[in-house]
Amino acid sequence: MADITYNLESSADVVRACHHDDAIDLLAVTSEHTCQVLLVGESSCQSIACFHLGGPVTALAWSPRTLSPSVTDEWVIELALATDDYDLHVCRKAHNEGESVFTMGAEETGHHGRVNDMTFCGGRTEGSPRYLATASDDKHLLIWDLYPSTPDFSTFMDTDASIPSSKADPVAYPIKYAHALTSVCAHPSSYKELLVGDCRGSLHIVDWRTIREDSFRRHSIIELVAPRALAQGMMGFTCGKGGSVAWRWDSPDIIGAVYGSHYSIWDLTDLRGGKPKITGASFTDGNDRFRWCPTHPTIFGVSPISPLAGPVIHIHNMSYPQMEPEVLELSSTRLQRVRDFDFLAGVDHGRVAAAVGRCVIVAYIKPA
Repeated sequence: MADITYNLESSADVVRACHHDDAIDLLAVTSEHTCQVLLVGESSCQSIACFHLGGPVTALAWSPRTLSPSVTDEWVIELALATDDYDLHVCRKAHNEGESVFTMGAEETGHHGRVNDMTFCGGRTEGSPRYLATASDDKHLLIWDLYPSTPDFSTFMDTDASIPSSKADPVAYPIKYAHALTSVCAHPSSYKELLVGDCRGSLHIVDWRTIREDSFRRHSIIELVAPRALAQGMMGFTCGKGGSVAWRWDSPDIIGAVYGSHYSIWDLTDLRGGKPKITGASFTDGNDRFRWCPTHPTIFGVSPISPLAGPVIHIHNMSYPQMEPEVLELSSTRLQRVRDFDFLAGVDHGRVAAAVGRCVIVAYIKPA
């Protein structure tokens, strides 16, 4: 099947597919000052929303409220985004209304560094669209209550709470870390845990419901390490932009990450003192993104940090760690690079969406 190419007016940057059950054909892609939502079909895609923002987007997350037009006539699009001025935005469009952007300024309650990743947390509970986690270069993980109905902290911990109608400003609850944070993930099977990765090769699983403004470590459930990255960090060497971390879609026990030129996979049922169970090399000049495939759970993709590698993604299978990866070439123009990518969810096949130059390319993968 042929690839799909969607052209933008400026360079594509952040790409995130929606993996919620009722919106698996939606894809968000950002360019210089906008975020477009694409409805992706088998052989074409179309823009169904365009949100205008104050600057380039550094991270985005899909709200569990999102419903695709292919599923219902009463569709809803809702995303959270971070821009390079450290502001956070909640963007919304519904079948009976236009685009709207609500901005939460950094100021005194938010971040004071680049926001590198974000996720809605709460699993499949009714309150999951209410809570947003953001990870930043300022060494803070913030848990945002987007719709606070009361200052009582017990309401924040109520995982069965429905979305309140309060118009109060969002409230942020911080956890401070020792190093800049690069990744934060929530697993759909858990309403209480977050996976957090920092730039030095440490991964933390934390219970976000019990946050206070004191020591983070009493809320840490498990700590993992990528030994090679940790050793390089202690010696003063850097690992590219600091790594990318992700939970496998079908199992909260499997975690993957890239640091430097290597990827690592942990199995929480076989902790090995926090060290990874599987390690391997991908791009020798450094890896950028790590993403799991939701349709073929053992498959993951890695993109390069160096433009010299060209517009390619390595597709690995953790069931066969000694095999060479499939090299997915997305463009014949070697001077371009993959700025971001994500796997689309689907029933029978796997697809990758990647930001390359001024376009988004949707390509099929060949599962091993």
